[in-house]
Amino acid sequence: MKKVFLSVLSVLLFAVFAYAEGPYAPGRPSSAAPPDAAGEYRIKDKDGKTKYIGETNDLKRRKKEHERSGKIEEGEKFLWKKAKPSATTEERRAHEKKKIEQHQPYGNKSKGGEGRKANKAKDSKKLDLKSE
Repeated sequence: MKKVFLSVLSVLLFAVFAYAEGPYAPGRPSSAAPPDAAGEYRIKDKDGKTKYIGETNDLKRRKKEHERSGKIEEGEKFLWKKAKPSATTEERRAHEKKKIEQHQPYGNKSKGGEGRKANKAKDSKKLDLKSE
């Protein structure tokens, strides 16, 4: 009986976390090598303060761009969270804007949410997959 209860509980917890609202699953950002996937990222300075918050459709590429431009300096960290597959560009940008307002990183020049022009073909494909 106890095993059945624990199994049901684990399935319910997974369902709650897997379908939590917002473009990202709950949890802490990772400092591992970023994937070539959409997500949010933060650059933390040597003192651990949030220097910059952004969102991108390719975390791996964006990290390389920031390294080349000098935005990530030696001793700083690039932390990231992968977006849910169902998250649209608009949802990710709204989340980015909210996080910039919340944390007020000193390296952001804008309030967030603008980004590059959204790839409507990618987002409409995601919407088609949702309706299936």
